[in-house]
Amino acid sequence: MSLTPQQIYEFGPFRLEPAERRLLRHGQPIPLMPKVFDTLLCLVRSNGHLVEKDELMTTVWPDTIVEESSLTRNISVLRGVLEDGSEGVPYIETVPKAGYRFVAPVREVWSEEPELVLERRVRATVVTEEEEESVELEERPLLLPAPGRRWRLRLGLALAVVVVFLAVLLGVNRDRLGQWLRPGPPKIESLAVLPLENLTGNPEEDYFVDGVTDGLITHLAKLRRLRVISRTSAMSYKGTNKPLPEIARELNVDAVVTGTVVRSGDRVRINVQLLHPSSDRHLWAETYEGEIQDVWRFQGQVARAVADEIGLELTARERAQLVAGHAVHPEAYAAFLRGRYFWNKRTLEAFRKAVEHFQQAVAHDPAFAPAHAGLADTYALLGVWSALPMPEAKQKAEAAARKALELDPTLAEAHTSIAFLMGLDCSAEEYPEAEKRYRRALALNPNYATAHHWYALFLSNQGRFDEARAEILRARELDPLSAIIQSDVGFVYYQARQYDQAILEYREALELDPNFEVAHGILAGLYLKKGMQAEAVAEAEKAYAHTENAYTGGGLACVYERTGKSERAQEILRGIEKHRQRIVITSRLRAGFHRCMEDKEQTLAWLEKAFEEDRATVCELNDPSYDFLRDDPRFQVLVRRHTPSP
Repeated sequence: MSLTPQQIYEFGPFRLEPAERRLLRHGQPIPLMPKVFDTLLCLVRSNGHLVEKDELMTTVWPDTIVEESSLTRNISVLRGVLEDGSEGVPYIETVPKAGYRFVAPVREVWSEEPELVLERRVRATVVTEEEEESVELEERPLLLPAPGRRWRLRLGLALAVVVVFLAVLLGVNRDRLGQWLRPGPPKIESLAVLPLENLTGNPEEDYFVDGVTDGLITHLAKLRRLRVISRTSAMSYKGTNKPLPEIARELNVDAVVTGTVVRSGDRVRINVQLLHPSSDRHLWAETYEGEIQDVWRFQGQVARAVADEIGLELTARERAQLVAGHAVHPEAYAAFLRGRYFWNKRTLEAFRKAVEHFQQAVAHDPAFAPAHAGLADTYALLGVWSALPMPEAKQKAEAAARKALELDPTLAEAHTSIAFLMGLDCSAEEYPEAEKRYRRALALNPNYATAHHWYALFLSNQGRFDEARAEILRARELDPLSAIIQSDVGFVYYQARQYDQAILEYREALELDPNFEVAHGILAGLYLKKGMQAEAVAEAEKAYAHTENAYTGGGLACVYERTGKSERAQEILRGIEKHRQRIVITSRLRAGFHRCMEDKEQTLAWLEKAFEEDRATVCELNDPSYDFLRDDPRFQVLVRRHTPSP
């Protein structure tokens, strides 16, 4: 009996078995999409060495031309699966502008498997010569040669003949026989709703079609047993010609929903279908036609049909949620979508545009609760970014959030908005209620990425890093192409003082959006902390170039001051003062600049004023940028006076 050795790779708690195409963690299998598995295998086989991006893409997609984002997504999925760096042990290192390196120690072992399929009996005793004959009988091959030989064809034909013979013998008709032979339904635990196609021939109707897509995502996201990709990532495929299997791999989903929309006057027809890309199976399709005001009802019907098709058992609350709500004015939909688009860009100018569009949505349809929640979120971030005085921002945000909740008590977005505002108070009294609101939002919509995202930041600010990491990684899983979520994966690692991992995560964010100022700005601070002055200056310049505001300007001035370029630093600070009509120069911002400079006296002086103006300052006290002050008795007094009791 010949044996074929099989190579196996072990690292950390993981075991990678190429022959079985299986990844195990502590002996438990971890499901991976085929191309994600291939990416991991390529990196592990070259462990300790750089694998260039072109080489990786050629190896993983040998006969397909793919964009670099496909590889980026695979690396992101692997980091989530491996919990890369979660225990201080990194696995995959990004080499900027070059590729990736698997840096964890890898042990190669060999496992011998028989070439023939045997039925063995395990024995713990030594076999004597007298027993040899019986053992030989026990271990005798079942005469099934190794995979890939002619026996498969012969066996298949034989089985088919047997099945047909039995069917005829038992009087089974052709349809029943087809049901027996047809493969069972695929297991679907995740899906993406891809942008529906506008068949009206009028590009001006795109906003309405996008609204229908958004509504389908919103309804399906309420199903807790199904992972649904958020709108931000799904809509990035609008107009793409990528094959569906490739899109499914990039988003790491089992199924996709596609379709078309035709609008004529006040009537609309929606065609939708559910597809299983990896097997190229068409699982379900339906057409809905009626008045425009029926669109919301259609979306709920589609969600219920998809749930039934994939075998989800809906709770009574989920069924009620799918029929809740009211017909939404199409112009309100359009304005709402534009508002969310600008809100997700995370720049001050974009926030101002978001306010305009959300206000338009409310004007078109005052009863559209999600538009009020969007307005609340935007006002809140305008306050956090010092574009509005915090008291004014919180007052406007809370009014909008309460209105949204009044219109729809089951709206997860509204509960999330209120939780975020409560978290800004940073008080012992508000923390429990804020956490309760976050949990309520996630119970109502477990696929709401923003709730997971903001809840992660809420937990991180309290030093609850393990919980925060779980929430932010879940947010990324739901919205894998969101630059702000990917950036805040880095922020959670940064607050946990895992700076090298934070840098890797921020670089991943910049691969999603090279112009993302938030990632450039915080990377500059991280490089400064590690003594990488040239890199710090480069990142700070990029941040300031994309958005000239007090945050990025103050950070750039600090970097220049600390690298010996005082004249350039003062020039930037004068420019910030010149734009005070657009930016509120708060005491918190001034304290932040002096904190960056590690100027104890000025930082403490401005902190005293900041606490009087803005309770949100308290939320920052666990930030690593305060570490240079932690041993100062004056800072310790400030912390005891203003932080919530445990």
